[in-house]
Amino acid sequence: HLLLAEQTNNAPFSLKMEDVCRKATQEAKAVYQKATLSEMIGA
Repeated sequence: HLLLAEQTNNAPFSLKMEDVCRKATQEAKAVYQKATLSEMIGA
């Protein structure tokens, strides 16, 4: 993830932003794990 919190001395916004990015990444991974290669290439 971005490590924004470390770079901004744990500013509240950066902590929230890291959490949002982490959750979005987890959701994207879950979608890709369910997909098949044929679905990804449109076959």
